[in-house]
Amino acid sequence: MSDFTYPVLASIYGDDPRPDVNDFLKRYQAKFNSLPPESHTFPGYVMVQLYAQAVEQAKSTDPQKVVAAYESFKDAPTLLGPYSFTHDLHIQTKFQYTIVTVENGKHRSLEAWTTKTPMTMNDLFRKAD
Repeated sequence: MSDFTYPVLASIYGDDPRPDVNDFLKRYQAKFNSLPPESHTFPGYVMVQLYAQAVEQAKSTDPQKVVAAYESFKDAPTLLGPYSFTHDLHIQTKFQYTIVTVENGKHRSLEAWTTKTPMTMNDLFRKAD
C-alpha cells in the first residue's frame, strides 16, 4: 500500500510526535516483547491515568468522590493530551490525533493534529430524523 494517510489516537510505530507516547511504547515493548497491535491500547492506559488522578485528588476511592474529582478536570494531562469532564458531559469533545502515512507498506507519523472546534452536544447526540 502507498499514498494512504489516516488519523490515529497515537502511532504504534515508535515515531509519535509526542515523546511520552514513544516512552510508553518502549515500556510496553519491554513488558510484552512486542508493540501494541493497534492504537486503541492507548485509551485504556489514559483511563487508568485519569482514574489515578481522580483518586489522588479525591483522596478516596469512594465512587461519588471520584466522580466529583473527574467532573472538575479541565485539560487534565494524559498520554493522549488534555482531557476534560463536566457534570453533564463525560465524553471528550476535542481530540489530539497523530496523522500517519503509508508508503510502500511502511507506516510513519507525519504530524500531530488537534481538532480546532469542539464537538457540540448536537454532534454527539443527534437523533435520527
